[in-house]
Amino acid sequence: MPLSRHFVLGNGKFRCVISFRKDYRSPHITTYLPNSGNTEDTRNLALKDLDLPIAGDPDFIKSTESVFPGRHIKINLELPGKGSLSWELWVNEGDQLLFFKNSAGKNYSLRCDRDKSTFRQALPFFGNPPAKFPQKYECPKVIMQDTELAAITNTLPAVFTAVIREDGRFPAGTHNAYGGAWIRDGVMSAAGWAYADYASTEKLLEYLFANVPPKEGQLEEYGMMIWGVYQYWCHSGNDAFVAKFADRLREFVWKPFTSLSNGSLLSNVEGYWERTYLGPGYSFSQNCWAVYGVDCYLRMAEHFRWHDDFEVLREKKGMLYGCLFDFRFKRDGHFIKRLFQDFSVQDQVPVERNLSMGIHPYGNEYAKPEDFLKGHGLLNPDTQTCACWLWGLVPPDMKEAAATGNEIWKLWNQAWDFGGLERYNVTSDCDREVAGPWFLASFMMARAYMMQNEYLRVSQIIEWGKKEFNGSGWSERISRSHSPADPNRYVHEVLNWPAGEWLMMVYREGAGILPTEDGLRIAPHLPRKFAGLKIQNYKCRGFIYNINYAGAGSEVRRITFNGRQLSSNLLPTENGDVEVVMKN
Repeated sequence: MPLSRHFVLGNGKFRCVISFRKDYRSPHITTYLPNSGNTEDTRNLALKDLDLPIAGDPDFIKSTESVFPGRHIKINLELPGKGSLSWELWVNEGDQLLFFKNSAGKNYSLRCDRDKSTFRQALPFFGNPPAKFPQKYECPKVIMQDTELAAITNTLPAVFTAVIREDGRFPAGTHNAYGGAWIRDGVMSAAGWAYADYASTEKLLEYLFANVPPKEGQLEEYGMMIWGVYQYWCHSGNDAFVAKFADRLREFVWKPFTSLSNGSLLSNVEGYWERTYLGPGYSFSQNCWAVYGVDCYLRMAEHFRWHDDFEVLREKKGMLYGCLFDFRFKRDGHFIKRLFQDFSVQDQVPVERNLSMGIHPYGNEYAKPEDFLKGHGLLNPDTQTCACWLWGLVPPDMKEAAATGNEIWKLWNQAWDFGGLERYNVTSDCDREVAGPWFLASFMMARAYMMQNEYLRVSQIIEWGKKEFNGSGWSERISRSHSPADPNRYVHEVLNWPAGEWLMMVYREGAGILPTEDGLRIAPHLPRKFAGLKIQNYKCRGFIYNINYAGAGSEVRRITFNGRQLSSNLLPTENGDVEVVMKN
């Protein structure tokens, strides 16, 4: 059981997070009322059962259930010497009310008021909660023999609807995390959630186009944004949305090439992680994303018959591709992260940590004076080098891709013993806390390893993710500067990007559900951990599919649709029941 559990209710108008933590004397409710810009009004309440004092220990939670995910939750508790009891909570986000039924069946309403300095108004009411729920949107449902894995997957969509604001702003964190919005966090979260409920994805992408430009030097964000729009379009078939932003897409596809130098994109910033002091150089992942962004743009351009200088664009893309995969980024048989301007390997990076350590030990050790000194860390391996096969630029079984996957696996338990992959080499981590595993990087690599049929590694990552799941998602990372028994080891307690990677891992790479401009294709990479997989009520371009899988691996024996065998993996554009039978 994790050291903390969080349950999220509400939507962008009014969000509540019910929290249990090992260091809480009682469960807490945190409410969020969004303001314009980055800020939110926050209220905190220690949720005490007036008839039964209770500590906030997450180990007391026996199970949870919901008749309306994101609006209602029933928390079943088991207290030593006290027996079983249940709490139920509902939200009415329009009136900014939370309704609470305690263990004795007594009802209370809690109002969050911007004009009050605290959130402690408890008003009893009688009967059922007078919340006016909006019409329920039926998300897809995942069924597996591993019921815990399926339950986690089915829990995540409600978090998305609770966090995204009416104007489309999508904060990076749900609870006790930064409220900033970034293209990479937003797009990677939305891409995963599009598989579960694409209804809100459009307004998120529109908000990013209107309000969140790519960060200086963060060249991969242009390709990510193009892919996010392309992915949404393939899911929804919403031609009007893509046509509306045709000029912005054209701007985004050409912009990275203003940094072209000696056949590659030059930047002072590394891909994905945005450290700005690396000096001028060529980032492998930034160049990969530029190539893939052009691919997605060209597919949309062909469909919409856009006018552009496609010959020059293809020529520039081909130049980048050649530099990526000729010899420059290959060293010792695998791909490396970054090159200097003379195309020599950048192996090291200056590191200066401002560690908030000295209070919490890890492994009976406190921070040492040398931990605070400037030093040099190793840049390789780095999880972002999986981009080349994760986005289909090279075959996953290409020998260099396989060797790169082996190199990245060195990050598993690199300097700790509780599981997870660091995003890059532990010696080069520049965060305040001593480096530890990152959930978004780990789940991204589970996707990449699925494509390479490395199912043992995938299973290890999934089991670790299940163990650390906190009720509504995962934190950003686990800090090694805190004791394994300290809940503060979870940095930014609910970050949204890891959930997007998890959903893509299950739906996209695992189940192989691939919406394309031609329709829905099926290309699974099923670990045996996905035994009994069924996906019900999956929506794509207005059609509903129920998909059942038998077997494991990536070799498909046959696909049947409404009882008839298909000659390809492209599903008909009509409602139907799908059976996917694997050879293993």
